[in-house]
Amino acid sequence: MSQSKKIFTRMCLNNWGGINHKVLQFNEYVNLFSGKSGSGKSTVMDAIQVILYGSFSPTFLNKAADDAKNRRSVLSYLRGEQKDGSANRGDCDFCSVIALEIEDTGSHTFTCIGIAFEVRKNDSEIKRFVYFSHSGRMPEPSYVTADGFCYSNNDIKKLVNTRSQSADRRARGDVNRIYASKEAYLGTLYDVILGYIDPNRFITMEKSAIALRMTNGTGQFIRDYMFPKSDSGTIETISEQLDAYRQIREKIEDMRKRIELLKEIKESGQELVNIQSDIVMAETMIRCIDIEDMRAKIQAAEDDKKRIEEEQDRLSEKADDIAGQQADLQQEYIQVCADLKSSDLGSKKDQLRELEKRSLMLTDNSRQKEITRIVRENGPITGEMIAERLHVTRSALRGDLAVLLSGEVIAARRRLGYYYLGGGEDPAAAEIRSCTAEACMSRPVLVNADSNAYDAAVLLFTEDIGTLFVGKEDDVLGVVSRKDLLKSAMGREDLAKVPISMVMTSRSKMIYAEPDEDMVSIAQKLIDYEIDCLPVGTFRDVEGERKFQLKGRISKTNITRLFLELGKGRR
Repeated sequence: MSQSKKIFTRMCLNNWGGINHKVLQFNEYVNLFSGKSGSGKSTVMDAIQVILYGSFSPTFLNKAADDAKNRRSVLSYLRGEQKDGSANRGDCDFCSVIALEIEDTGSHTFTCIGIAFEVRKNDSEIKRFVYFSHSGRMPEPSYVTADGFCYSNNDIKKLVNTRSQSADRRARGDVNRIYASKEAYLGTLYDVILGYIDPNRFITMEKSAIALRMTNGTGQFIRDYMFPKSDSGTIETISEQLDAYRQIREKIEDMRKRIELLKEIKESGQELVNIQSDIVMAETMIRCIDIEDMRAKIQAAEDDKKRIEEEQDRLSEKADDIAGQQADLQQEYIQVCADLKSSDLGSKKDQLRELEKRSLMLTDNSRQKEITRIVRENGPITGEMIAERLHVTRSALRGDLAVLLSGEVIAARRRLGYYYLGGGEDPAAAEIRSCTAEACMSRPVLVNADSNAYDAAVLLFTEDIGTLFVGKEDDVLGVVSRKDLLKSAMGREDLAKVPISMVMTSRSKMIYAEPDEDMVSIAQKLIDYEIDCLPVGTFRDVEGERKFQLKGRISKTNITRLFLELGKGRR
């Protein structure tokens, strides 16, 4: 069990020297004050001496600073006077507080001691001050009001009174006091707070230590300041014990460093073992993954082979059917030719010549010729627009339009108007052919390449679609349809264990549509290949690899929607 002791934990300096407000944190054992000349080392040490001695005499200030020219005094510290003759607080009234916080390491109680000053700008000496002590730690913020001003003497008195009523009071004597004299303050400080030590001896040792220059060694310091009345044998024994203690402490520190180093080595060794174990495990997992990947590729190749064989069988059957249909068509053709020879083909040819002659006669009419030209160049066009161009009424054209319609020179369609038949194209057909895949396509739905068949089936039902695309939009690997999933399910396989790559139609066999491809061509592909949906996109080369970039999808639903919109005149 460690011996109880009194240690300085913190120090507060408010309006002292060049410091406006500062709280210093002390270490339990050693505290080093270092810095260039004028950095404030003596300022802090002199504040400690004023608190511990309670004296404002310049003789108590630090003599080790070798700064006699500055003529230091407590009043000069309070005003913040500098070497150049200026002062931080020379022309104003202000308050100042310097205080020390002391901890009893045995009872873990805290006591604060200090001095509060009130200085007027015309004061030539210190007139208004109080010595104080109180239980507990320094108030927060350290002796500064909520407005940012240092505590006045009245504020200190209120604080001491408040602490005297709190539960944080010392067991030995009342330390929550404002002292009427320096003697009363020092009596409480050295008897009650610091534990009955000799103030004169403490002050002598502290002042000597501050001014000490270790030129004669530790023994001389002990002889002069610690045991000035002891015999030389005792002093030598204590000095030797201190040297032995120092050596033991150095050995302990060396052993502690060695232990820490060994701990680091042990931890590093254990970390190395763990890393090596992780490497072995990772290599094993990589081998297992490679094996599983090879198994999946073999299974996919076998499935492809099986699918190809089935496709070959289907194509063979289809070829046989086509051969049979061809024979039937040949026979039908022979029959048609025979019927044609026996029919009234000559009369039909005469009717055709008559119609051609009639058409020629119709086109000989000048106004009908003009109408034909207008329709041919501007069709489809309404009757009102034709009448406007000919500067006649709509009713005046009824006869001419009827002749041209009966002669099949022009034709009319509701909501479109009149259009030319002499080698021209049906406007409805032209409008359908003008619709491209990009204008009619829907949003594609993709599934990750590492998914299984069950995930694909769930996605089909949730999205209410018939076709999924495998991969990413910039790299489509294949297509999965309802038929593909149904075929896999009929094999009584667990869909959750079947990779999507084993079900899909690969990219190399994928039928697709270009974004600018017309809808007539797309409809033809859907019929020819007996599929329900086409991916819309383009192939491109990326770093020497051919990839398919997906734009959308075209299904039979899209074609039906286009047909409906054209029928309702929405396009």
